[in-house]
Amino acid sequence: MEDSKEQGFSHASALAEIRRLANKRLGPPREFGCSQIVAALLELEACGPMSREKLASSLELGGGSVKTLVRVLKEAGLIEVRKSGNELTEKGKAVVSAVHNLIIDIKPLETNYLKMGPYNAALFINSQALGRVDPLALRDLAVRMNATGMTTLEFSDDLIIPPDGVKLKDVSPSDHETLLKMGAKKGELILVCGAESPVKAKLAAIEAVMGLVNESR
Repeated sequence: MEDSKEQGFSHASALAEIRRLANKRLGPPREFGCSQIVAALLELEACGPMSREKLASSLELGGGSVKTLVRVLKEAGLIEVRKSGNELTEKGKAVVSAVHNLIIDIKPLETNYLKMGPYNAALFINSQALGRVDPLALRDLAVRMNATGMTTLEFSDDLIIPPDGVKLKDVSPSDHETLLKMGAKKGELILVCGAESPVKAKLAAIEAVMGLVNESR
């Protein structure tokens, strides 16, 4: 996380910068917001240079919207456009590094008991960075972004499902094992979000966290 500190970004300031970019006045209404910006930066970190077409596909955005998104990120100094594709600048890498202080990872999830919709994503959160959360508030924020459902797990001594503290391994050993294999660690919150597509599940989970951070400011 050293790069993000050198660039002057905490996770709060990185998310504030992302929120500022999402709220820029750009003329006609567009199809992207905070969740698409975060997802785009994470995709570029994971995949390296990407064409606009690949970015559009990974975010389920139209060509015009992703063109505007690329322009916004380029003007903010977060990406540069090369022949090989769009890639993160040092500033962009610092912002992503700072975001990871809150959003550790996000992965597609094959699940049984925890299934929240046709497609599911697991978002791994640094609970110390987010603080105490209301699972119902998170679910409501995700549903506003077209999620079909969301549940929250806390990893203290074990993976538990609040508010009753049910241990996941007692109700679904297979889901418990799956999350451990995916890298779940003590001190994390795991948000399982369902939606009608893998991309929508990921975006709704990100938007829920962004919304909760915004409400707690």
